[in-house]
Amino acid sequence: DIPLHLDDKAVSEFGIKIETAKRGWIKKKALFPGEVTLHLDHLARVTPRFPGVVKHIYSHIGDEVNKGDRLAVIESNDSLTPYNMTAPISGTLIEKYLTLGESVEENSHAFKIANLEIVWVTFSIFQDKVGEISKGQKAIIQSSNGKYKTQGTISYVSPIVDPHTRTQMGRIDISNTPHDWKPGMFVDVEVVFSTIKGSVVVPRTAVHKMANKPFIF
Repeated sequence: DIPLHLDDKAVSEFGIKIETAKRGWIKKKALFPGEVTLHLDHLARVTPRFPGVVKHIYSHIGDEVNKGDRLAVIESNDSLTPYNMTAPISGTLIEKYLTLGESVEENSHAFKIANLEIVWVTFSIFQDKVGEISKGQKAIIQSSNGKYKTQGTISYVSPIVDPHTRTQMGRIDISNTPHDWKPGMFVDVEVVFSTIKGSVVVPRTAVHKMANKPFIF
């Protein structure tokens, strides 16, 4: 063996870090593709109570509304009496189907409001990992562009495998107070599903193969 000597300048120039191999814990983990979605328990659809004509519209897509806020006024066809459509929850108005003067039917879609303070992250579990991912496990969520990162706990794992994708669906509830996590955003979900104690542990990036043999650098 030929000893290798590097001075401080070379170590600094190449960004080399020197560490001691020692006992430690090895995390068995996997990365899954995911997506941010609306939390269906924090979503509300607003519909007319009676058929009528739209007389006023007070809120539009993107508006923040509070529970009880007036969204629109409908004049009833039967009594010609106006009545208010109000927000059943606080949140962001994400869909609007009304126009002034339009005739609307009872229970037709008018508005959709979402509380974006909490959202779901759904992710696909491949068949080789089915049975290793379960409710209560911790996960790290990172946006595909690497800009946002957070932690969460798996709150649900589907009891069935999708017949088309052959994957199982997992779900995580995450806080979204700054609204950084946009529904429809692609994410990576990292789940640690077991931990093994090793007598000698080194970073994975330190192991390299040469002539089909592993070497540690």
